[in-house]
Amino acid sequence: MTFKPATTHEEASNICEQANLTLVSYPGKAREESTIRCNQCGHEWQTTILNIKRGASCSKCRVKISTPTKSTPEVEEIVSLLPQIKALLAVAPTLIEMAEHEQERLDCAKSTVDRMARIKAEKKKGKELQAQLSVRKERATEAFSQW
Repeated sequence: MTFKPATTHEEASNICEQANLTLVSYPGKAREESTIRCNQCGHEWQTTILNIKRGASCSKCRVKISTPTKSTPEVEEIVSLLPQIKALLAVAPTLIEMAEHEQERLDCAKSTVDRMARIKAEKKKGKELQAQLSVRKERATEAFSQW
């Protein structure tokens, strides 16, 4: 079983400084309560260095300054893409407007095609009805001439 070495006074002080706090008293262990002072409002309170390391802050002014995180290749890649993302976001409203306009145009064209298909079907039906009417007219004429 291996033990992690105790946090030194200097390490504890650095952790506090990163969070804009001052270490007033330190018992020598990060899990024991230390006296901390907020550099912004001067409020003093008791907490552990571990709590400060996890992002605890002054309860009076609620300044929460988290400890810096280590950079990873993934984070660096995302950060390098931020200018491109900002540029895309800047033109996004225009692209959306163009897409909506194109959709309206396509809907209109589809509506026109549907309307033309209905007209064509109605013309075809009209021609069929005219043909039936013609046949009936001829039959009626023949029947009337036989009388």
